[in-house]
Amino acid sequence: MSISDLNTKLYHAISLNDFKTYAKKGGVLSRERLSRANPYFTRFFSDPKDIKLGCWDRTFGNFTDLGARFGQFANSVPNAFGPINIVLSEKVLSELDDVRVTKVSVSQQKYNPNEHDIPLSTLADFFIEKDKVHYPNKGSQGLEFSSSTECIDWKYVAYILVDPIEFNGKSLVSEVERILAENGIEKKVIKRKIKCEQTLGHLLNFSDSLAGSLLHKNESLEELVPDNLIKWFKELNPVGQAILASWLTYTYNGTLLHLK
Repeated sequence: MSISDLNTKLYHAISLNDFKTYAKKGGVLSRERLSRANPYFTRFFSDPKDIKLGCWDRTFGNFTDLGARFGQFANSVPNAFGPINIVLSEKVLSELDDVRVTKVSVSQQKYNPNEHDIPLSTLADFFIEKDKVHYPNKGSQGLEFSSSTECIDWKYVAYILVDPIEFNGKSLVSEVERILAENGIEKKVIKRKIKCEQTLGHLLNFSDSLAGSLLHKNESLEELVPDNLIKWFKELNPVGQAILASWLTYTYNGTLLHLK
């Protein structure tokens, strides 16, 4: 299977702050181009590593909707990279330059190019096909793509999936629709359906209470978790707890601040 044969949707999650810049600048941007367009872009803990690895000028996305499990399963967290999920259309990979696929995100501590980079000629080994659409197989949910195309044009966006965030009397879905309209972009916006809106509300309040502060070196996240989230937090595995720490910081800095 070649890139041109792969018929699959791609997902790129982002914060409200950075989504505004995407809308103004023509599409999904590399971190390097985003940082030039908006000096106040949402910082990620992985940024220094991306620069060191030479990935700063590449666009990224996933083959799996990383926010789908939250709201459906008790032991899951929202997508740390943002509550606005830009869904790219099938076949977009064949339109991008210098596509690279990795088994895990390059931002992960364990990432090693020799071990985790996938030769494009072996892509078929990582996907299953159903009704002519390709989906990552059970062991390949963490697949990530990147491209040297520094701006993926809005024409490649199929639709936008937004977490049901209500904060400070504002709806994130409505804000996304407003931004698109202001920039003359016609794309369908879908509100994500989740089963645990109360948990999401508690998490938003928790994020707001921390005001974007980072954990101190010897500080445990569990010590900060409010009573209404303790039971939920203890059901998370260590990976989920680590993702939550990032989500709390990114969500405040990238989205909640911009709904105030």
